[in-house]
Amino acid sequence: TRLLTQQRCLVPINRFYEWPDSLVSPKYKNIKTRFCIHPPNDVMLLGGIYKLHSEHGWQFNILTTGPTPEISDFHHRSPVIIPPEHAHAWLTEELATIVPLLRPYTGKLVMYECDGYVDNARHEGPRCMSPLESVVG
Repeated sequence: TRLLTQQRCLVPINRFYEWPDSLVSPKYKNIKTRFCIHPPNDVMLLGGIYKLHSEHGWQFNILTTGPTPEISDFHHRSPVIIPPEHAHAWLTEELATIVPLLRPYTGKLVMYECDGYVDNARHEGPRCMSPLESVVG
C-alpha cells in the first residue's frame, strides 16, 4: 500500500499489445494472434508505482485493472490508463482521490490484429505497429 500511496508514476507510451487469453475467450484457443491497442492520438499515460531497489536501481511496475470494453472480448485485464487531465492528481493526490482512476479506461481505444513480429522483444520499428492486413497483404 505504501507504494500506491506515496510512489506513483506515469509511464508514457504510444501503444501496447495484448495476446488473447483462451480461458476468457475459447475461440482463441490454438490461434496465435495478438492485438495492438492505442488511443486515437497515439499517446497515453499508464499508471504505475516505483521504488529504488538497493541492488537493481530504479524499478517500476505498471498497474492493471479489469479489461476495457474493447479488450474484454479476449482478455481479463488491461493496464491502468490515466487520462491526461488526471495526470497531476495521479502523481500528487491522496489515495482516496485517485482510487476511481484504477477502474477500466472508458475513453476511445483503437485496436487491431498485428503481425507476430512483435512477439520478439528485439524487434522495433513500423512493422510492430502495422495492422496484420498491411503486413500480409
